[in-house]
Amino acid sequence: MEAWAIFIHAVRMVFGNFGDALRVTGVLYLAMFVAQWVFLGNLVGDQAAIQQRIIAGTMPWGAYALYFSERTL
Repeated sequence: MEAWAIFIHAVRMVFGNFGDALRVTGVLYLAMFVAQWVFLGNLVGDQAAIQQRIIAGTMPWGAYALYFSERTL
């Protein structure tokens, strides 16, 4: 029964301070989105653009690997 009380307390802490949590994480998500847009542009999800960049030899492999390694964590 104590595990249930801990879980309820954790849920109340998150949703009781939802506005504050959203402000903190919203800034982080915005920064991540801007960084991805700057480094990858339209490469995320656009297979034709990826193939063209690979063929041309201009694929930003470092930025692409960083993007997908972050998504798998």
